[in-house]
Amino acid sequence: MKKKLALIRVIVAAIFFVTFAGYLVTSIVLKSYNVSLLAKQNALQDQILQVQVEVDTLNTQVTALQEKNRVMNMIDSEMNGVHFENIIDLTGH
Repeated sequence: MKKKLALIRVIVAAIFFVTFAGYLVTSIVLKSYNVSLLAKQNALQDQILQVQVEVDTLNTQVTALQEKNRVMNMIDSEMNGVHFENIIDLTGH
């Protein structure tokens, strides 16, 4: 009977040890995985911020390019060298 009791204690201790070791290994692996995910998240957030800044800059440039006065000034400067007497209207107007 004492042999069986001793065997049960050894089995229980072995199960406890394996379970505890598994817990420690799992805990360490999950924490390191969590740290790597946080690093990736921070890198992606930095990329998102950079793209947002680029989008804002491009929107500002598009707005500036679409201003009527700027377009009219470009047309006026391009039309300075054009001789209108050499232009033929084919539409009949």
